[in-house]
Amino acid sequence: MRALVLADERPYVPLERLLERDVDIVLCLGDLTRVDLEPLGDVQLPKLGVHGNHDDGAEFEGLGIESVHLRRVEVAGLCFGGFSGSHEYGREPRYTWSQKEAGKLLRKLGHVDVLLAHSPPLGVNDDADDPAHVGLQGLRDYVQREHPAMLLHGHTYPPLPVERCGATEVRHVRGHRFVTLPTPGR
Repeated sequence: MRALVLADERPYVPLERLLERDVDIVLCLGDLTRVDLEPLGDVQLPKLGVHGNHDDGAEFEGLGIESVHLRRVEVAGLCFGGFSGSHEYGREPRYTWSQKEAGKLLRKLGHVDVLLAHSPPLGVNDDADDPAHVGLQGLRDYVQREHPAMLLHGHTYPPLPVERCGATEVRHVRGHRFVTLPTPGR
């Protein structure tokens, strides 16, 4: 299954053109405006997403994008789940968590094949020199406990993205990226 994954920046290619490229599902990882996502409104594909730390929560409304924040959803034999937002910093009003709170929330999410997250796990594609772009310990604990086949995230600016966290394949996305999802039952 091939996914069009969107995060953090409007793609430099119009969404309509990206969707012509043999896509089975659209996955949104947050910090995209409703205007950025509006072309997805008429798209007849499964659309799943999580919100970013700059989102207000209304970005998916009326566009058929299903939030998977702290939920599990099955599509074509794969179980998807997600976690919105980032760790607390500054004055972001929504979708920010203390490291402790994120860990507590993620303990309730069972196993998924593909984890959608706005932030990365702590120590994976984060920027230790930028307190706004450090990952979540709770996500790292989740990945080490549940071993999802794949984790997709945005939020950070890694110069050389890490593509593995233990047994989990990791894909960083900024703008758009086409990703081949794992085979169901892996």
